[in-house]
Amino acid sequence: MPPAQFVHSVVNGDALATQFLIDMLNVLHFWDGLAHGLIADAQAALWAAVIDLPKNPFYRQHFETLHPLVQASVLDMLTAQALEANPKASEQELTVAFIARQSWASLLLICASLTNGPRQAAQMGAQIRLFVHGEGFAAYVAGLRPATAPEAVIAQTRAAAETPPPPLWPAP
Repeated sequence: MPPAQFVHSVVNGDALATQFLIDMLNVLHFWDGLAHGLIADAQAALWAAVIDLPKNPFYRQHFETLHPLVQASVLDMLTAQALEANPKASEQELTVAFIARQSWASLLLICASLTNGPRQAAQMGAQIRLFVHGEGFAAYVAGLRPATAPEAVIAQTRAAAETPPPPLWPAP
């Protein structure tokens, strides 16, 4: 399902909430592209950041709730970029970057709560997280440094997923 269609369904068809989220995602995508040397549609992203987002009625109505999440999304993206910039990043560092990069899922979940109510949003939580993390960790890592083919990290990730975690408490 295309991201815009998914976002629209999550916020129960609320056009203003959909526009807020799409604008925010475009700004985050642009910002991330700048950090990675990829220039996205600068005009559209800057227009959304400076003109559209501040005047969006949904954002204005729920500013006190949404703005801290917007700030957290940006800070998490910057954290992910810092971790990704290390060419010798460990699997743990890349895992943290992968998770931090997806923090905009919280923004999506709160918008779902504002438009659908908390009970419905809670029921949508798994679907939202699965959509946001749909790329998967192995593809994410491969996309970071395709030229270096981080097969060791991917192999370690697969092996760790197949190994059961140790018990939390020692056996009596």
